[in-house]
Amino acid sequence: MREKRLVASGTWLYDGSLARRIDVYAASAVFAGSRFDEYDHFDPTSPIPETPDGNVYVTSFGGERPTLRETMSWADGPPWGPVKWDDAG
Repeated sequence: MREKRLVASGTWLYDGSLARRIDVYAASAVFAGSRFDEYDHFDPTSPIPETPDGNVYVTSFGGERPTLRETMSWADGPPWGPVKWDDAG
């Protein structure tokens, strides 16, 4: 089972006016998306991604990155960015 924990949240503006939430989750790199096939079957023979803290980070929009900083930076990009992160983000 892939467990993840919420590590950052924020708001971005759809079409420049409609507020939408974005969440960033941390999950163990052992259960990275790259280790699952298109049918969501786990492949234990696939390599575990090397990351600085043993986690991968994913947004509520998908896509995995190796660090929280990279994930938040990606989320701040166009066309919907920047994100107004809650607290210190």
